[in-house]
Amino acid sequence: IRWAGFEPSDFELLTTYEDIGFCKPNPDYYREVLRRMNSAPEESIMIGNDAVEDTAAQAVGMQVYLLTDNLINKDGRDIAAYPHGGVDGIEKLL
Repeated sequence: IRWAGFEPSDFELLTTYEDIGFCKPNPDYYREVLRRMNSAPEESIMIGNDAVEDTAAQAVGMQVYLLTDNLINKDGRDIAAYPHGGVDGIEKLL
């Protein structure tokens, strides 16, 4: 979180495997987060830097924004279909 310029206190929910029971890229991870936040997928966005794990949120109907600062893309996945850019792009997106 800090590498992206945020602090843990900036967020309402931080997840760990011990308290959520699923992990990315399992769509059930995102469903559980949405349930805990009492949010609908269409009113939520996954902002992350992993081209596989974070784009999985789209499978449950969430919008995705990929941070290209420190992008993790081990498989060389084409990210052109996803809004992406640096941290400064988040402000424009929101």
